[in-house]
Amino acid sequence: MSALLELSAESAPVDLKRAKEIFSDCRSTFYTKVAEIRGQIEKGRYNRYALLDDGKVRVNYFVYYDYCKYRTMLKDRNAAKYVPPFEPREIAEITPVSVLHHIT
Repeated sequence: MSALLELSAESAPVDLKRAKEIFSDCRSTFYTKVAEIRGQIEKGRYNRYALLDDGKVRVNYFVYYDYCKYRTMLKDRNAAKYVPPFEPREIAEITPVSVLHHIT
């Protein structure tokens, strides 16, 4: 038995439109955060699948949420040492996903 899921706005990839809707980020803030997230990918906090950039930039919701939460600390070299590890499961626990219907 498998289920067809309806993903909420919070669990979909974050593009400029969703960043504005969910996080109240304007265009420049979104692209600044995307550049900073790229830096965190290089440092190993997030993996290579954190960003999709095929002409339209999208960021995994869990990555964007985590980065927004810890951005100030991650930008400070000394404070970054004390940022907890990225735990997408913890974010997923508070992210709504509803089941549309079951396919049997």
